[in-house]
Amino acid sequence: MIEKLFFSINRLNNVFWGKIVKSVHSGTNSLSVLRVIVGLFLLFFYSPGYGWIGNMPQIFYKPPFLSFAILFNSFPGAAFFQAIDVLLLLCIIFIIFGIKAKISSIAYCVLSIIALSFQYSFGKIDHNILLYVMIFCLSFSGWGSQLALFPDKEVTTNTQNGSLSVLAFILCYAFFTAGFNKSLNWINADFTKSGTALWIYFNYYITSRTYLLADYIKGMPFYTFKIMDYLGVAFEVCPILFLLYSRKAWGTWLVVAALFHLSTLLFLNIAFLTHTVIYLVFVDFSGVYKWINNLLAKKVYKFAAVALITACVVVRLFDIFNFHTSKIVFFADRCTKEILLLSVVVWVFVFILLYKNNYRTKNTVAVN
Repeated sequence: MIEKLFFSINRLNNVFWGKIVKSVHSGTNSLSVLRVIVGLFLLFFYSPGYGWIGNMPQIFYKPPFLSFAILFNSFPGAAFFQAIDVLLLLCIIFIIFGIKAKISSIAYCVLSIIALSFQYSFGKIDHNILLYVMIFCLSFSGWGSQLALFPDKEVTTNTQNGSLSVLAFILCYAFFTAGFNKSLNWINADFTKSGTALWIYFNYYITSRTYLLADYIKGMPFYTFKIMDYLGVAFEVCPILFLLYSRKAWGTWLVVAALFHLSTLLFLNIAFLTHTVIYLVFVDFSGVYKWINNLLAKKVYKFAAVALITACVVVRLFDIFNFHTSKIVFFADRCTKEILLLSVVVWVFVFILLYKNNYRTKNTVAVN
């Protein structure tokens, strides 16, 4: 009896993960291109900087219990966090150029979690944790075995599929937990209350997020916000169903997700830029791989790429040692409108990639 039960559970488990593998499978060439994209994203769009933490009053030191920071009695000095920033920048460079990308990716995640454990002392834990989960999962996918100066060893197809499947499941779980929590308060028949309306009015009147299309949405009829409550919850709790159904269905959910974030950006001025590279994990870049190889074969393009990356690294080093915290290179944090417009361009580009990948190209990736 027990053996039959274990056999049934094992069979269901194989079917469950087998369906996920069919929806997310990707090739090594595509993942290698993704690694370069992720590295460039970290360099251009996401280098938050932690040096400022060392200058904060010690009264704010209240780290989470399960964190690296709990081992300390107070904030370490600024030099500690500047050293972390420099090491993170070095990891990013190694990820871009494929210098032992697996170790570099894991090191980037570990260093970031150490720094974030001190940042979380201020009481706010943000959504960016999914970015580190993605990088950690993909460090085992073999994404450092191609387009690399010092390549990693090739991994088996099972290992590659496993890393992508775990990432997709975690992404679905994260959305489900967010949607389930909203459903407890948002899903009801009271059309005089709305969680979406609270977000809109709070962002507009309290945090002064009044750019782009914010003026238009705040004047909409209140019942439309209630409808948005239902649609938002449905969108967030259902991704696992799309993931399990088929590769096409999963791609459709990703396209809707890109539209959702683009709308959030336009109306609420919340960018969620880190989600762009997370969704790009499930785009097939195998065609881009050949294009990049052809470009790198020409010295002029290779020199231009190195020159641009070097310029960004210099700017990042300047920010680190001057305690600047601008996430987007060449932009100051005070350039709110410009950053939002750039974010719109990025999200539109990601939406087009996801759409073309799912509807305009034939799926040529085979699952072993």
